[in-house]
Amino acid sequence: MAYDQVMRKDVLVLALGLAAVGGCSSAGDPPASVPSRSSAAPAGAPTSAPIPSATTPSTPRRAAVAWVAAEDGRSVSRVDLERRAVALTVAMPGRPHNLAALPGGGAAVTLPGEGRIVLVDARGRPTTVRLGGYPHDVKVAGRTLVVANTAAARLDLVETGGRRRGAVPLRGRPHDLAVTADRRRAWVSLEGSDQIAVVDLRTRTAARYLSTGRRPHDLLLGRDGRAWVTDWDGGLNVYAPSGRLLREVALGEEAHHLTFTPDGAQVWLTDSPGRLVFLVDTRSLRRVARLRLEGAPHHLAVVGRWVAVADNTNGTVVLLDAASKRLVGKIRVGAGPHGLAATL
Repeated sequence: MAYDQVMRKDVLVLALGLAAVGGCSSAGDPPASVPSRSSAAPAGAPTSAPIPSATTPSTPRRAAVAWVAAEDGRSVSRVDLERRAVALTVAMPGRPHNLAALPGGGAAVTLPGEGRIVLVDARGRPTTVRLGGYPHDVKVAGRTLVVANTAAARLDLVETGGRRRGAVPLRGRPHDLAVTADRRRAWVSLEGSDQIAVVDLRTRTAARYLSTGRRPHDLLLGRDGRAWVTDWDGGLNVYAPSGRLLREVALGEEAHHLTFTPDGAQVWLTDSPGRLVFLVDTRSLRRVARLRLEGAPHHLAVVGRWVAVADNTNGTVVLLDAASKRLVGKIRVGAGPHGLAATL
């Protein structure tokens, strides 16, 4: 992947977008394309006026908001899912890849080709942290950011305020990672191998390595300690906290990224080359739905009643109704969206 020269100026842009309504496919049937009754309108003209809240003092609610990284557009955006509009766009000094939502409404963004991460606060003000190497993935563990630095074969530890706090060397090249609910450990997939590193974040050591006999990609860790790991060769593998394989769930062509529903009862996940989204029940460990999208889905998040999916092909966030599994809109966010995370 080629990367442009680092931009010298951070630019803050506000934009509004419109979305459209559509249909769905059901579990067990051949994956029919999800129809859309109209296509999304592009983002509108920049404005400095704040987006008014849809809530009233008598009916407070948590806003349905997500951050998304437009890799080819060299920007990150905060998206209001209820309004189906981009609320804030921040230009990046490079190509943003993965991101994690920060407490307080901001985001931590990886720029692999530039060897840095960028911390964006809720008002869109960026702070750059230089790490070197190739920082690919980032997760939040309390007040610490855990960064998978692929080329440097380590995890970098950074305070959410931007101060570097050390590193954990690994025997392989970390790709994606997940942090346990107690924030004490991270499970890390090692690129080009069958191994997962289990890292103790308190002692900053790799506690053990699991040889899976597979090609682990992205990971989720449930409250019960089970690990949910997508496989580059297609499926989803579920592991006990000990590392013992519990179940292989056959899916599509190449399983990519995944997220829990807030109650932990289901896992939504994407198959980017297959242009599919799957839903798996965490109790039965069985697939309960398969939806086909128009473009290549990457990261996704369940936010309130919505499932937001980054469509890398079409430059949009695809919005699904979590209950009905119907396509309800598309929000244009810029070229090549990849990383997506719900706000904390």
